[in-house]
Amino acid sequence: MTGRTWWTRGIWAAGLLTATAAWCEEKPMTWYVSPDGRDAWSGRVAEIAADKTDGPFATIAAAVEASRRQAAAPRTIMLLPGRHFVDATIELDPRDQDLTLEGAGPGKTTVYGGRRVEGWQRDGEKFWAAALPKDNGKDWLFRLLVIDDAVRPRARLPAEGHFEHETKFPVRWMSTAGGGWERKPTPQELTTLQYRQGDLGEWLSVKNAEVTVYHMWDESTVGVAAHDVATRTLTLASPCGHPPGGFGVQRYAVWNVREGMTQPGQWYLDRDAGRVVYRPRPDEDMTKAFAVAPRLQVLFRIKGDAKKPVVNLTLRRMTLSTTDAPLTSAGFGGCAWPGLISASSGRGLRLAELEIANAGAYAIQAGGLQDDCAVVDCHLHHLGGGGMRVSGPKLRVEGNRIHDIGLLCASAIGLMGGGEKAVVRRNVLHDTPYSGMCFGGTDVVIEENLIYRCMQQLHDGAAIYMGDAVRTIIRRNVVRDIQEHGKGYGLSSYYLDEKCRDCMVEGNVSINVKMPTQNHMTLNCTLRNNLFIAADDMVLSVPRSANYHVLGNTFHVGGKFTVNDPDAVVEWKDNLIVRPGVEPELADALPEAERKLRQTPVRRNVTRVEKPPRIDGRMDTDEWPADGLDLGQNPDQRRARGAPLTARACTDGQALFVTAAVVSMFPEARKLGATWGQDEGAELALEGRRGDGTAVTYVLRGFADGTFKSLTLGGATEDEAAALAKAVTCAAGVEKTIWRCEWAVPLAALRFDPGQQDLLPCNLTVFRSEDAQYIQWAGTLGETWDLTRGGRLAFKGDRSNRAKPTAQALRTAAAPTLDGTAAAGEWPGEPLRLAQTPDGGPLAGTPCAAHVAWDAQALYVHLAVPFGAATPPTRGQTWGQDDGAEVCLRGKLADGKPTTWVVHGFAGGQFEVSTEAGTPADTAQALGKDIGFKATVGGAGWEAEWRLPLTALGIEPKPGTALPFNLGVFRTEDGQWINWVGTSGPTWNLDNAGTLSLADTAKAP
Repeated sequence: MTGRTWWTRGIWAAGLLTATAAWCEEKPMTWYVSPDGRDAWSGRVAEIAADKTDGPFATIAAAVEASRRQAAAPRTIMLLPGRHFVDATIELDPRDQDLTLEGAGPGKTTVYGGRRVEGWQRDGEKFWAAALPKDNGKDWLFRLLVIDDAVRPRARLPAEGHFEHETKFPVRWMSTAGGGWERKPTPQELTTLQYRQGDLGEWLSVKNAEVTVYHMWDESTVGVAAHDVATRTLTLASPCGHPPGGFGVQRYAVWNVREGMTQPGQWYLDRDAGRVVYRPRPDEDMTKAFAVAPRLQVLFRIKGDAKKPVVNLTLRRMTLSTTDAPLTSAGFGGCAWPGLISASSGRGLRLAELEIANAGAYAIQAGGLQDDCAVVDCHLHHLGGGGMRVSGPKLRVEGNRIHDIGLLCASAIGLMGGGEKAVVRRNVLHDTPYSGMCFGGTDVVIEENLIYRCMQQLHDGAAIYMGDAVRTIIRRNVVRDIQEHGKGYGLSSYYLDEKCRDCMVEGNVSINVKMPTQNHMTLNCTLRNNLFIAADDMVLSVPRSANYHVLGNTFHVGGKFTVNDPDAVVEWKDNLIVRPGVEPELADALPEAERKLRQTPVRRNVTRVEKPPRIDGRMDTDEWPADGLDLGQNPDQRRARGAPLTARACTDGQALFVTAAVVSMFPEARKLGATWGQDEGAELALEGRRGDGTAVTYVLRGFADGTFKSLTLGGATEDEAAALAKAVTCAAGVEKTIWRCEWAVPLAALRFDPGQQDLLPCNLTVFRSEDAQYIQWAGTLGETWDLTRGGRLAFKGDRSNRAKPTAQALRTAAAPTLDGTAAAGEWPGEPLRLAQTPDGGPLAGTPCAAHVAWDAQALYVHLAVPFGAATPPTRGQTWGQDDGAEVCLRGKLADGKPTTWVVHGFAGGQFEVSTEAGTPADTAQALGKDIGFKATVGGAGWEAEWRLPLTALGIEPKPGTALPFNLGVFRTEDGQWINWVGTSGPTWNLDNAGTLSLADTAKAP
């Protein structure tokens, strides 16, 4: 062979090999799957041979196994048109690299994770039922039913809305960054619900019933383990994500009981009888209906690991339907539930042109993905859980439509995930029970999405919700028509939550959303060039955020425009406020309400405990009382930034016990040491007494590293500070995101006697190093330990030996004119001063004044309630909400039995005889016809006058008559309850109130 011939032939061979390789790339090896196929055939041809010797596979599993024998090259599994039923999860792993599973198109190729339900028989007049066969030897249990390729609603009580239960969980939520609940809920608290009388009954099937317990931003749907009818208590079969009653939410619903079959199209699974019961729609014939119920929770599982991911796997162009959901709490966003497609550790994974419908949980759950994965042009709808939850670097989520989700889980989110440099673009999301989208990560771009009608059941979410995001850009999105359902933490269009940093919300539109943007505990974020439109009021919410920039936005608002917590805004520029019928206003100044600085101390009761808490820097269950102090002010009385801090105080009568919980959003920035103003520390300032009775302020500081100091800053001498240090116990404990400082201070060391003294001047300050903030219980407008404007801890003490206040009602020769004002000389005697809080402590605000007089016919009461000129009294008649006052006195019913009369009067002129102290309703109504009342409102406040018929009250009108008596006021200006005598309870608790004596007088008015 010559060199030329060798060279020529070599070129020809190389070209042939190249062409062959190119042809192989263009024509990958293909296997076919058909509902009419057989796994014994080769699967390499789409058509069944005439002699029935070859054709497509019958199952996807057989095709996958065959493809793995050719794993060195790209290859395809074609799912031919028709209905494919899968009885076991399709497991895909690294052996399936470069594999494409493809259908003939959504609606043409449909894969079901269940099987037909057949043999329907009538069950009474309205229902049909089908007996269920065993599933692999077990009862066939499912939570989703599909009729004619449409998911059907489950039986539900109540038919709409929710029940209200009676379980409470009075523990504070410390923020997510702060570790959640201030103390860990017990297993019993997570599994117990007490319902109201009449909601449920002994008819409830424990085996069938499922209960949705609503929380704030999520819910828990669980089974029932036991039902105590006598106590109206449900014991839940698995723990809720939060305790029933947490966040003050007491809503629940019951599913899958026959009593809930109130509408056509509903069904329930009768687990007791092993059958499914359905109430057909008017146009349905159950002898012909195509009914499918799930057998699987996961239809496709794609499983790799970080070292060996599944590479370049594609699923596309088919409909996937009918999977189940577990009967366990799904958690935030429904994240604990699987996806119809569940994937982990894929690289180059591509899900495209899929329709996923009628899935019990998520459509897609794909976590821990590696580079360059994508979900594009998919239609995800009518899902028990959320649409998709995907996370990974360089992820692309584009052109998808997601709607009608959360049919089994109200926590569900349309699109959820995160990752570095992910792009979420041009998706449409609507009709979701919670947030439309929830994303996190670094350098994420969320753009050009349309979201509407989300947040239809839960609260504290948004159309686009971000958490722990860094340098995320949210731009050119449109959000519209989101309305709040019920009461909760609210909702918004664009929500940056805890630990979001350096994020940009730019060029977006919000229409008909009261709170277009919410920023909570964020840092260095910007709102720029957005258009926000609201027909009524609009609120920009930025609580506990810092360094927030608001630039070049247009706010088109029909009502009031408010920026709550404006201290968070450091730059406000070129923002246009447009109001109907008013010239647009370029608002260069931040709209901000006038700040009112508090000049008086704040007060808090000290809870009495039988067993003192351990001073160890930890918090165990029920060790400390539930109520506490909120540390939420800087010394200048502005609202503190960042994660909220709390404290608790209690006493056993011998010592004061205090604990402070310091939450860090970025614990890696926390500094430990013993330098105040540099390292993590907490300061307890207390007023004590010297031997000569003079006051002295003690300053105690504890640090996260365990150091404890007693200082002389407040005037104590070195010896006094050292003596107190020996008496005090202090401990600190550091956890991941929180540290605690605890003190035990002997009251005798302060010379404070709770039996004789009510108030202990006190304040608590924390220095948090991550943001260099001094955070106080009561902002002092000065040194942190200055107690002038600090706090007051109220000790109720033992009041049994204290004399009850007495007052005289003088007899008047002429009855006062009932006109709502007190003319000069009209009322005899000295006025009563209303200057106590309900717990008996001194009032921080302006006191009220009253006069009381009597004659042979009636008792007369006049009361004056001062108000600031800028805040007029309300004119409504809701007690405890509108401005009102009450007269409480002990009398008798017609049968001679004692009763406590309570008469409310309101600034608007209305009055009522209340039954809250036990007065029968008909008696109260009858008395109301004999009572006279008048109120007037003036520039300095409002006044009220009552005429109370003594005989009708069962009171003998003669000198010397003494009766338990009290007066109370609710003032909206400062939200204070004001008493003549604080009772440590309601005003009408007359056993702890004062005494009114009817006295004679010769003095005529």
